[in-house]
Amino acid sequence: MFKHLLVPLDGSRLAEASLPAAVYLAGTFGALVTLFHVIERGAPQEIHGDLHLRDPQEARKYLDSVAARSFTQEIHVERHVHCDQVNDVARSIAEHEGELDSDLIVMCTHGRGGLRGFMYGRIAQQVAGLGTTPVLLVPPVTIGVAPAFSCKRMLVTLDGNPDHCLWWFTQ
Repeated sequence: MFKHLLVPLDGSRLAEASLPAAVYLAGTFGALVTLFHVIERGAPQEIHGDLHLRDPQEARKYLDSVAARSFTQEIHVERHVHCDQVNDVARSIAEHEGELDSDLIVMCTHGRGGLRGFMYGRIAQQVAGLGTTPVLLVPPVTIGVAPAFSCKRMLVTLDGNPDHCLWWFTQ
């Protein structure tokens, strides 16, 4: 069903809540996983209380660390750092879905709040709205580590437009 999962990560512990779902789906379907980071122009020093990845080499080291600690050797994991600084992280993720030929984006629903989040939507919501690839949205884990993921039920929302398909799995 899924052959290539794109997993955007910003370096925060909250973003890593998507990893158990990516591990589960990659193992179940034998899918390739691409861990992905975008270098954001004017990024803050910290994001969600963690160091924000602002340097391409730092981002590569982080993605290597995530791959080593989160995935077994049976799962093929690639890393991709978009080194050119961008203003619009969501748009960059959506543009890479085609470039990297992914067929599912797995990401956490954390992000900025406040007026900007209300007006423009959080990054995960923007990615779902900008792209054509289905997006699996995983809720953040604020205490402890993300639990193991298994798919017991799946909700697919439909409005008649194939570009608006949204997948939601429950554990």
